[in-house]
Amino acid sequence: TVAILAQAILAQTIVSQVDCFLPFGVSDTTIMPRATVCVATAALIGTAFSNSLVEVNFSPQGQPVEYIETHGHATYTVISQTYYSQGLPLAPGQMIFSNPKRTPIPKPSGNFYVLGVVGDIVKDGPDGEMVPAPLSEVYDHHWIVEDLYHTNELCEYGPNYIFGIGAESRTTPLFFPKGTGYSVADGVEWGGNIHLLRTDSGTTLAGDDPWLAAKECDECYFDASGSKGSKCTLDNNGTFDCCGEGCYNDYCACPTKQGIDMTPVTYFLRYTMNYTYDVSAITPVSVGVITTPNCLAFYGVYRDDSSPESLSTTSFPVPEDGEILLGQGHLHTGAINMSMFVNDVYVCSSYPTYGQQEGVAGDELGHLVTISPCYTADDHDGQGYLVKKGDTIRLDAYYWVGSFDPRIAPTPGGTHLNVMAYMYMAYKGVADATVSASIPPLQCQRALRNSCKSDIGNEDGCLRCAHQFDHELAAGNCSSVDVSNACKHMLPVGYAAPAPSAWQSELVV
Repeated sequence: TVAILAQAILAQTIVSQVDCFLPFGVSDTTIMPRATVCVATAALIGTAFSNSLVEVNFSPQGQPVEYIETHGHATYTVISQTYYSQGLPLAPGQMIFSNPKRTPIPKPSGNFYVLGVVGDIVKDGPDGEMVPAPLSEVYDHHWIVEDLYHTNELCEYGPNYIFGIGAESRTTPLFFPKGTGYSVADGVEWGGNIHLLRTDSGTTLAGDDPWLAAKECDECYFDASGSKGSKCTLDNNGTFDCCGEGCYNDYCACPTKQGIDMTPVTYFLRYTMNYTYDVSAITPVSVGVITTPNCLAFYGVYRDDSSPESLSTTSFPVPEDGEILLGQGHLHTGAINMSMFVNDVYVCSSYPTYGQQEGVAGDELGHLVTISPCYTADDHDGQGYLVKKGDTIRLDAYYWVGSFDPRIAPTPGGTHLNVMAYMYMAYKGVADATVSASIPPLQCQRALRNSCKSDIGNEDGCLRCAHQFDHELAAGNCSSVDVSNACKHMLPVGYAAPAPSAWQSELVV
């Protein structure tokens, strides 16, 4: 259960991987074999992560666990599988920001429904067991999974992911309401964006105040030393350019003290996904994200002791009748809450919880560690919140910008850069939530890979190549629309997620 999962993590005990990640809804104490991908850490700091920034691969841990779930008159088999990324070696101050187009995320074959996801950042602990890595040691800014054929219909130019979360990930699982799920079609490819920063509670970072140094590293502040990369300029203060985006082949880091031990520590992204092949028993949902202000990926809030509650508000017109089944807020340190309204009528709020213990994973002092769900149909007898065409959904987000914030002290309050105010939503009625018609047939994808191997991943080059192989692509049942969509979304050759049999062969038990 969620309670058991949270207790195991918050207790900060040395537990088995199964203890930390029980299949959702199952009280199973069986110890599954531990399996991880072993990746050698580079000896020289300058090359410690130069290649892995581009490509991060995942492997499953052990065999999946199955159990039966019943919802109404429907019964379906839930499959629960835990995955580990390859090792991510980070030196003090170092940051990573993986490219979704170069970070394939494995998924089951065939057509299935995602039912729930939970994940966190871990490292090797005593006796070879994986243990949670505290946010104060390595900050989990976010990890998200993109369906390369999915479009966020709620904010067309906003964040576009199907699941994922930030610092609260360890204690904030994502569950779609019972009997519902996100439909995944055979042939879809997933890519991941993993954003981590190693701060070591600021003790290894340059500056006299370790709490301030860690805050400025986590919040993407500009630094004149140049260690964050050439794109981190004063004009880009508070943006991802000062947090590792674009450093795919370079070493980017928050500045560190002279003379410290720069030995990297290897971290892993661990996530567990619940899914089912019993597609007839599940109601498909669409997913999307609305953000304030104005569908932006991030923004800044600035110190104001006279008016310390900073409000961002954005309204969204409802294009057609629908039903909101899930609303989950995502916020950063300094947040007070975020609320959703329909036609100015209050619907729900998500509230953050801040940690109280220094260095304790799941309860890290000075860090946002949990965010409550805003709305879920499971709390309303399975009923979603109904909206009509022409309604207005409003999102309000409050951050505290007073100089002193007792919730996060001794981390300084005041200005917070690169903050977020997202409402992740699962809904029905806006669009067909089952298999997308834009996904090219697998036969077409294979034909395009065989004909244009070196151009996959370069949309313009792929399209030019495709015109030279019209006959071969036609034999692969490729329409012009299929070719256009495949060239836009397919992962480059060499970055396709491995087949299940290949995952197993890579495991070290």
